[in-house]
Amino acid sequence: KRILDFVDNKNMTLSKAALNVFQEFNCREREEASKLFFNKWSNNKIVLDSWFYFSASVESKNPIEQIETLFNHELFDKKSPNTLRSILNGYVNNNRTFHSSDGTGYKYIAEKIIKYDSLNPIVISRFLKIFSRWDFYTEPYKTEMLKAINMIDMSNLSNNSREVINLILKK
Repeated sequence: KRILDFVDNKNMTLSKAALNVFQEFNCREREEASKLFFNKWSNNKIVLDSWFYFSASVESKNPIEQIETLFNHELFDKKSPNTLRSILNGYVNNNRTFHSSDGTGYKYIAEKIIKYDSLNPIVISRFLKIFSRWDFYTEPYKTEMLKAINMIDMSNLSNNSREVINLILKK
């Protein structure tokens, strides 16, 4: 209850810190904290990026479906580099399903990289570097990551992303 009160605080930094406490706890209060934060800060796009990051980072039973709801959210602006970066980084940095052994997380992110590269080439080319150490992973992650990289490589990429993918593949 006390942490939820902090989420609803007027101080953005305190509100954000309190929201992030719920990142690792799958409980009823996490959903309540997310709603409180969203309702409090939805008129401030810069702060709302923290909510997008948080929402992308929490694990769920249907992770891809959960992330898709963020990409389809009415306040998601596909041309906003910060919002795009928030969702992508929230998912890959804190959501264990990105590294699923069947490669679905890598494939999903590869699809998003391909989709958003033409709209935000700078953001995507920087983000692509998440795959730069693919050959340091153990199996099956290494092979699954390489499949995603090859999928990206076969796409019509911006010059920035093409340069990064070529470096990753040592072309």
